[in-house]
Amino acid sequence: MICLRCTGRTIEENLALIEKNRKFIDMAELRADFLPAEDLQRLAAFPALAGLPCILTYRKPADGGNPSGVCSDSASDSGGSIQKRCEILSEALKGNWAYIDLEDDAEAECVWAPPTSAVEPQLAPP
Repeated sequence: MICLRCTGRTIEENLALIEKNRKFIDMAELRADFLPAEDLQRLAAFPALAGLPCILTYRKPADGGNPSGVCSDSASDSGGSIQKRCEILSEALKGNWAYIDLEDDAEAECVWAPPTSAVEPQLAPP
């Protein structure tokens, strides 16, 4: 099984990368820590748009994530990065992700509840 790691700067750029490599890959890993804030609000639609199994990964900078990402310590006030990351991940769980990749020290403050409804596969303009 071949998994393409997607670290593009936008959802559209990552979808284009998948299309370019579709005949060589079985699944894709979306690194959400590389996306801008406006794209993080649209994560749930990504798996349906990609059309293949997807892994959602949102690394903290301390665990090898993008140090200039939206939820980096430098991009938030005290404690804000954990809360923001939990909010983003909770909303993203409404998507049909094959896997979610979390660190073994994922924040205990996050409440992981199953989504109540699936998200339609479309991208709203940023």
